[in-house]
Amino acid sequence: MSGPLLLPSWEQLAAKVPGITEPMRRYLEQIACVLRPGSVVNTDQTLRCFAAFLAEAAPGLPGLAQITRRHVEAFKPWLAARPGQNKPKVTPATIAHRLGALRMFFIRIDEWGWDDAPARVPMFPGDLPRLDRPLPKALDDAAAAKLLRAARQDRRMLVRVTVEMLLRTGLRVSEYTSLPASAVVLIGAGLPHIHPHQLRHTLATQAINRGMSLEAIAALLGHRSLDMTLRYAKIASRTVADEYFAVTQKVEALYGQPAQLPADAAGPRMARLRREHHRLLGNGYCTRPPQLDCAFESICETCTYFQTSIEFRPALQAQHQDAIAKHQDHREQLFASLLARIGQDAS
Repeated sequence: MSGPLLLPSWEQLAAKVPGITEPMRRYLEQIACVLRPGSVVNTDQTLRCFAAFLAEAAPGLPGLAQITRRHVEAFKPWLAARPGQNKPKVTPATIAHRLGALRMFFIRIDEWGWDDAPARVPMFPGDLPRLDRPLPKALDDAAAAKLLRAARQDRRMLVRVTVEMLLRTGLRVSEYTSLPASAVVLIGAGLPHIHPHQLRHTLATQAINRGMSLEAIAALLGHRSLDMTLRYAKIASRTVADEYFAVTQKVEALYGQPAQLPADAAGPRMARLRREHHRLLGNGYCTRPPQLDCAFESICETCTYFQTSIEFRPALQAQHQDAIAKHQDHREQLFASLLARIGQDAS
């Protein structure tokens, strides 16, 4: 009998750990609305497996909220010792899948704000075992040439384009299948006898000259900046080039404008507020406008060489009250800490 068939049913588990099974079954109902049936079945087996462990190792556990890291650490060797479907023990892939589904269960009920969720997620990414991923098998030169000759003789253009693309660009199958059909058509005619870098150059050039945006081409080629895309693409259409560089000049012009508003942009009330605004300092006032942030505000008080004593308490108290009146939380906390430090030194 395989491992999954050895698991107790939900009814049997409910008789032993009802506080555990009830939220688990409610969780399965929720994910059944958004996940595929196969994923729900796999999660069902994972939760039944964990509930079976708790029924055996912690039968008096009242609910999920009482699950701690200690339970997870005890569950991992228990799971590794279980029989597999066709093997004496479960495989590392099954263990990784079970632990990953269980961790997602705790993460989701925590995000959903369930009262049954533990105070913190008791599992971490490091709980999942690392699986050995075999390296892809590469074709030698003779096999690659034989495949290329066979593909060029195929009457279907899609086969010819696909094989040529994969051999000459080094793209993965998943990367190739994610390309839009228009991109494949754009480069289909120029594929024979083309270098991979020339292929990317051809793709970018033909795409931009057919109206594709630079952002889309950059995403297609995996570029992090548009400058790299322009190095691959030779803009043949003068209209497209003029339009692109006209927009570029407008954007660059925005950065060259002054950061301040024109003098007549502020109304009389804003102008009066700017004139009357002042911030209390230790020995004077700062008249910097409130809308302009100051990187040096209270910088001396935060310096490691700054010292104060009880004789400056009136000034610090006045600064503290000034920060409270202006709702400046940072300054309020700063001067409160300085006053507390003076109080401790005086005592």
